[in-house]
Amino acid sequence: MTIRIEPAPQAHKNPGSTRTASAPYNFVPLPEVVVTAVSSPNDLPSHNTYADEKFKHTGYFDVTLTTRSPLYVRAALTLEQFGNQERGDEPKDDFRALAKNTPDFFYTRKKEAPVIPGSSLRGMLRALLEIVSYGKMTRVSDK
Repeated sequence: MTIRIEPAPQAHKNPGSTRTASAPYNFVPLPEVVVTAVSSPNDLPSHNTYADEKFKHTGYFDVTLTTRSPLYVRAALTLEQFGNQERGDEPKDDFRALAKNTPDFFYTRKKEAPVIPGSSLRGMLRALLEIVSYGKMTRVSDK
């Protein structure tokens, strides 16, 4: 039997300019020119009606989606699981029996037929729409 002793890790030092980390999702370039939606805030539609008189374009998307890679969308806890978790009545001795460790796929009718919830689809489409329309991007620094 051989005992291998690893050297102690070195203390962190600020890396040089050749080893600077960057955001892994920096693949969407920012536009050179800011494109404004309206010339004045007064031109924006009101939010107290479904269809503003100035903006009559409404509708829906009818799409068929195909997942090309593994996808997992978790189902919610059952009422019993949620209640047990809230009361602290979960088993303490078996980590696998905890509600958070018994995930099911999200489904609506049959457990064997998982689906993607509308809220997840809305978020994905919203992100794509922001990209293709030069939509608002927050938390962008000067680097």
